[in-house]
Amino acid sequence: MDVRTMHDRWSDVAELIAAHREIAGLLIGALTFLECTAVVGVLFPATATMLAIGGMVGARLLDPIVIGPPAIIGAILGGWLSFRMGRWLGPRVLYRRPFRRHRPAAARARLLFSRHGVALLLAARYYAPARATVPMVAGILNMRRSRFHIADAAAAVLWVVSLLTIGSLAAAALDEVAIGATGKLILFAAMVILTSAISTAAMKRLFGGERGRVRGGMDARQAARP
Repeated sequence: MDVRTMHDRWSDVAELIAAHREIAGLLIGALTFLECTAVVGVLFPATATMLAIGGMVGARLLDPIVIGPPAIIGAILGGWLSFRMGRWLGPRVLYRRPFRRHRPAAARARLLFSRHGVALLLAARYYAPARATVPMVAGILNMRRSRFHIADAAAAVLWVVSLLTIGSLAAAALDEVAIGATGKLILFAAMVILTSAISTAAMKRLFGGERGRVRGGMDARQAARP
């Protein structure tokens, strides 16, 4: 996805919410639900959109007390549905096409979840390809329900609060800059896109590095076998 397309998408969503502030909580709750649901979640530029909504909070166009709870509930329910989809599919899906050709990757994922399942669920919220798929993988690998639900709720709260806060602070800071409204909008858009790109790159590096360490550990154990 190029920068212009991403900008257009979150701008359209932000404009829709700004135009219907009386039902903003409902719209944002539906948005976070879709963003955190497997399959459809990859279609939404979640980080950029949530930062833009935070900007509207900073500009006093939206009340965080009104939109915060629905956003958190939507994120929790999206993760829960993805987890339920994974539980329904179950480990048997790993033995079917096209997954069975990736059995070594599935084994690494199982080991990764056994070690860092909760941390992965928290970090995945900030990485678009993993936000909705990691909860589904947790379900496929039969992660304990109570453990998942606690981690899912904590991740949803942290994700929503952090992005809305960053967006709000950025908008408040721009109010102090002596430039026109158009210039502020362009600068805020650039900040949103940059923050989204940095977040994605950091999470991609984290997940890639962790996979490499797990792979190395598995290779070492295999080499040590007689």
